[in-house]
Amino acid sequence: KILLAEGIPVEKIITSNPVKSNDFVLFASQHGIHQFVADSIDELHKLAKLAQNCEVIIRIVTDNSESGWPLDEKYGVEPVEALKLLLTARDLGLQPSGLTFHVGSQCRGLSSWKNALVTSANIWKQAQLKGVELKILNLGGGFPAAHDEGVPSVPEIMDLILDSTQTLFPDGVSLMAEPGRGLVGNTGVLVASVIGRS
Repeated sequence: KILLAEGIPVEKIITSNPVKSNDFVLFASQHGIHQFVADSIDELHKLAKLAQNCEVIIRIVTDNSESGWPLDEKYGVEPVEALKLLLTARDLGLQPSGLTFHVGSQCRGLSSWKNALVTSANIWKQAQLKGVELKILNLGGGFPAAHDEGVPSVPEIMDLILDSTQTLFPDGVSLMAEPGRGLVGNTGVLVASVIGRS
């Protein structure tokens, strides 16, 4: 509602949460937002009922061991189940259009990104063999703020991502990302005084 009120074009509004209320899906769909993320059969049935013919991006679980705040036990389907969800989405009249993952908030290592991209590319190829042509790779979040030592910079991460997508994915793949902490993590400083310790 905030983005629409600010006049942001609907084609620039994405929703990456794989679990959404019925009211949210209805409101978004009625206002021209037709791209949603899902990670379960139940969510696909919800979308088929409330946002017919929408685009669906399947969220997969990936390694979060290098992150400060892992999310791998909260969202995502195991990679071995992802193809089944893509095919089910197609069978329900939805448009399976891509994959997404999240390496965990404040990700401190490049290997998490690389592993997630390799896993996504394998699923992408399996989908293609089944006649499902994907076009979107949502990189999720995890871009770290520089307030920790030794974290990769956003340009380092993007170099890895761009190199990997050129070698692992077909031409024309559309990339999306949630820059999160990497974008806003250093925008403020909190100053506090310790007045007691117990």
